[in-house]
Amino acid sequence: MTSKIAPRILIVEDELIVAMDIENGLKQMGYIVVGNVDSGQAAIAAAEKHLPDLALMDVQIKGELSGIETATIIRNNWNIPVIFLTAYADEATLDKSKKAQAYGYLLKPFEETELHTAIEIVLEKHKRVEDQKDHYIKELSLSEARFKLLLDSISDYAIFMLDIKGNVISWSKGATKLKGYTAEEVLGKNIALFYTEEDREKGFPKHSLDMALKDGQFVEEAWRVRKNRSLYWAHETIVALYDKTTSLIGFSKVVHDMTQKKLAEDLLKKTIKTRDEFISIASHELKTPLTSMLLNAQSFERARKKNDQKIYQKENIDKLVDQSIKQIKRLKNLIEDMLEISKIKSGKFTMEWTRFELTAVVNDLIGRMMPQFLEAGCGRPELLASEVIFGVWDKGRIEQIFNNLFINAMKYAKGKPLKVKITKECNAVLVEVIDQGIGIEKSKHYKIFERFERAINIHDVSGMGLGLYICKEIVEAHQGEIWVESELGKGATFKFRLPLVPETNRRAKVELSLIP
Repeated sequence: MTSKIAPRILIVEDELIVAMDIENGLKQMGYIVVGNVDSGQAAIAAAEKHLPDLALMDVQIKGELSGIETATIIRNNWNIPVIFLTAYADEATLDKSKKAQAYGYLLKPFEETELHTAIEIVLEKHKRVEDQKDHYIKELSLSEARFKLLLDSISDYAIFMLDIKGNVISWSKGATKLKGYTAEEVLGKNIALFYTEEDREKGFPKHSLDMALKDGQFVEEAWRVRKNRSLYWAHETIVALYDKTTSLIGFSKVVHDMTQKKLAEDLLKKTIKTRDEFISIASHELKTPLTSMLLNAQSFERARKKNDQKIYQKENIDKLVDQSIKQIKRLKNLIEDMLEISKIKSGKFTMEWTRFELTAVVNDLIGRMMPQFLEAGCGRPELLASEVIFGVWDKGRIEQIFNNLFINAMKYAKGKPLKVKITKECNAVLVEVIDQGIGIEKSKHYKIFERFERAINIHDVSGMGLGLYICKEIVEAHQGEIWVESELGKGATFKFRLPLVPETNRRAKVELSLIP
């Protein structure tokens, strides 16, 4: 014997004398007989009860089940090797026994030595197969454990497997970190769960799987959805997987979060676009006054060379000086706007908080700007304020807001009267600058407060589109809000609301309460 413990054998034979003879022979050879039955049902019950090491199975037995059918059940349920015993050696019987995965086949009558040899060979063969199977399972388990350990150590990538329909069948810790779903929440679910509604309407993820099936793999970048419904920019690789018979068994998917890179690229593109817009607008706006001054200077230069005294008359000189002053002021305003933008973007936009009465400051500014109002044909703006209004603000910045809004009104409401309405609210002041100009389309109400945005075409009105943007930054620095109410052809009312004392100036609140 090759085993210290005697092998345990089940006999399934419907001929009583033959069965008893086989049992006696087995016992003499040192084997243990755990059962000697004559039907398939009895054999199945004995196999389940005793779990023998081997079954000797007659092909023809009593009951509804044949020996081959019984052997198949025993083999599938308890992995017990079977040696068929039969008096028939026809091809049909041999084929059936092969399908039942029999380990051996003995023709009746047989000698005890033949039986002993067959049993030992089958037991050794079965042991070898089981050992190999155990080794394979251990190696497979070890490989799976190593692979899982590898996947779990990769936290920056979501790596998971899909079946042929795109349902998730494996899930890594990196996938949980990126997408927010645990394995329990996502296993068996379709990856459409991770796609935006817009992409699903376009046929994703089916299109991605189809392309991976067609080309072997499919790489794409797009917005994807986390469990909390937030979006991230994903770089995805989907690979089609096949078995040894080249049958599709599913897909692997690797996802990397590229949101920061995407945002940086978008910011860079936006910055480049803004720079190009700035250069274009600045070139146009700066060139216009310079060209006017250059033309006047060239006219005087030609007159000087020709000694033309007519052009040197006082009237012409005064006109030249007036025009030059206007153009220089225009250049000065453009440069100041650009410097303000530079301060805002660099974080050097400082505030100097003081306590003052607002209506007096606005009235004083209107007086200083009267030459501009008269030149624009607007006349003196009507100031409507029912009471004196004290607050803690940056006086220079507040004047800057009104200055920009007045200049804006004079551009777009030339020759039309203006109104300024100041109303005290509970803890704030509401200011309205009202014109009767061309108005603004509703679609542009928000955009005009952005850099380089203007109500109408650049060729119709000069300016870099920075005035309202600067107004918005100043108002927000005061913890206020600014907006416009307008319809095309019906004038515009620019409104802004400021707290009497911004939250950053709590000390000034006490001082303000002392003002009569």
